[in-house]
Amino acid sequence: MRIRSVDEIVSIARAALTATGYREISLLSLSSGDYPHLEELITRLNAEFAGRRVSVGLPSLRVGQQLRVLPALTSVVRKGGLTIAAEAASQRLREAIGKDISDEDMVAGVRAAYQAGWQRVKVYLMAGLPGETDADIDAMYDLCRRLSDARKDIDGRRGTISASVSWLVPKPHTPMQWCAMRDADYFLAVRRRLRERSHRSPVAFKFHRVERSLLEGVLCRGDRRIGSLIEAAWRGGARMDSWDDFFDYSKWTTAFEQTGIQAAEFLRPFALDAPLPWSHIAGPHREEFLKNEYTRMMEVLGRGETEPRRADTQA
Repeated sequence: MRIRSVDEIVSIARAALTATGYREISLLSLSSGDYPHLEELITRLNAEFAGRRVSVGLPSLRVGQQLRVLPALTSVVRKGGLTIAAEAASQRLREAIGKDISDEDMVAGVRAAYQAGWQRVKVYLMAGLPGETDADIDAMYDLCRRLSDARKDIDGRRGTISASVSWLVPKPHTPMQWCAMRDADYFLAVRRRLRERSHRSPVAFKFHRVERSLLEGVLCRGDRRIGSLIEAAWRGGARMDSWDDFFDYSKWTTAFEQTGIQAAEFLRPFALDAPLPWSHIAGPHREEFLKNEYTRMMEVLGRGETEPRRADTQA
């Protein structure tokens, strides 16, 4: 872990604001809440920049960390949205993926934020997790509605909830690397279901592009043949695909046809004893650890499986 001093961060913020004229400072890292001098840093930033109408933002802190720093943030000039990375809305799925957070923790954190003057909350959720059911999808809306209603105890109004839903890509070198990725029809059905449930409510759902997530799954789970797919898409004009204005999935479908590569081959489940396209690459965790975590996840989900089903036996 590399830690900058408080003085250094304040100096960087001072230089950036002088050079750009921005009105907000965002403190970002892989785990901002683990910074050992967080409260001191926020206090220093507010003391120096509040007079210039510059606010401080801390996106995606865990709920417990948000509660810890909330008193230091109450003097922020403009209270933006509070961000919660819930990942899954049901306790069963959160336990399966090792997300140690409860509905009660989130509601308490949001209520404290409303009391401190926040009015908007952003929630990050994922769809397509192993063992996911319609009840788990409905729980996404139910959780967001509870977070919105938590404001009624403060001022009688409902809070504005923006829920960002991403589509799970089972990544290599994680316990989910043996799991299948859901198909486009499933993700589109989830999108329809949540839009219908949230209609005329204070909860607004936003969704990642399904095609881009499926493509991400192929690129990260594929073998060396994917190199020819990328080249074919590039020769076909694929450029700057992270930008919605430039992303054209038809260029990639053409590339799939030209190379003869089938996306489903890499989005299917893998057997625990099967060689994986990335098995020759060393990852941060030993394979035995990943297998144990995969088995634990399946046991929590109540499926009783210690090995993924073969693609030809998938429902």
